[in-house]
Amino acid sequence: MSVRSRWTLAMLIVGPHTLAGQSMVSSVRDSIRYRFADTDERRGGRRFKDVHTGRVYVLNDTVILDGHGINSVEVRTRRVGADSLVDLIARLRPAAVDRFSAATASHVGRVLVVTIGDTIVSTGTIESRLGRVVPVMTAVRRSLADSLATRINTSPNTTKRTTGRAVRGTSNHLSLQPGHT
Repeated sequence: MSVRSRWTLAMLIVGPHTLAGQSMVSSVRDSIRYRFADTDERRGGRRFKDVHTGRVYVLNDTVILDGHGINSVEVRTRRVGADSLVDLIARLRPAAVDRFSAATASHVGRVLVVTIGDTIVSTGTIESRLGRVVPVMTAVRRSLADSLATRINTSPNTTKRTTGRAVRGTSNHLSLQPGHT
């Protein structure tokens, strides 16, 4: 087999996903990951660039929450002064709440990074334990939030919504504070 035919075979297998700008992940829900930024950037590891700030983060390999732990997402509008801001928040499945809550409680002061695929969609510093309701993205365009909510909520893993607490956000970065409704 020549190099040209190997390249052609690779393009037939990988190309359609790459050329369409899609990953091999089956849904948006499957590509959501919550990880802590590594405090020691010298360790190496995979680097992700925040397109909002240009900052590069080295992310911990441990995923503390993924799309399978999300019960549903919703779009919320909040007022800040005269402005209306749109947030996308996730309500966690009961099985994921304890693990996520314990992880955030033991990592107060650390940066939590939310990725969808290979893209950082939000970051924030953990200020206290988080519970059932967590931010996905804050201060985003309504059309983006609505589109993501629809795609996540219609994927096969969605079940009945649960109740929980809201999380306040600022800019494209999360202010992870419990107790705000």
